[in-house]
Amino acid sequence: MEIIRHSLRRAADPRQALGFRLTVPPGMTRTGAPSGIALRLVDEERRDDGEPRAEIDFAVFAASLLIDPAGILDDVIERVAGAFIEAPREGWIVDTDSVLIAGQRARRITVRVVRDDDGATPALQYQTAIVLAPPDLAIQAALVVVVRSADPTWPGAEAALATLRLEGGRPRISGRQDLTLTA
Repeated sequence: MEIIRHSLRRAADPRQALGFRLTVPPGMTRTGAPSGIALRLVDEERRDDGEPRAEIDFAVFAASLLIDPAGILDDVIERVAGAFIEAPREGWIVDTDSVLIAGQRARRITVRVVRDDDGATPALQYQTAIVLAPPDLAIQAALVVVVRSADPTWPGAEAALATLRLEGGRPRISGRQDLTLTA
């Protein structure tokens, strides 16, 4: 199993870096990610058209979290999830809650997309956005995770998120997670 590490440096001081590491579970492959995405993992199981049945993206983004971190993270997750179903796309929110990932509270919103930009039903209808604050709010960055799947649940994403660890600032944060990607 491959262990992946990534970090975003906001300053020369290593205490100002937010990073993450995770173990790629069996049945998933690391693939090229578009600009702005730190890591993309895809399901090795394929649909009839040869494309993956699911994918998960990880992105570190700059955010000033010292004042009202919960409000900032709520705003970010609502914008990410809103983009899933923004016109001309169509869909609805399936679930929104707080979950425990990497020993930290995270915000999660799951939507089901029934129409994409072209008016067709997308192959990866179930889309989940998760945003996690860093272990040290002085870091000024956060992690957003986007899961897209053909099915309401994807055990591969749950397995990858179970190994996720946020790193940065002073302590390293780790711990069990209680996330179930169920619609």
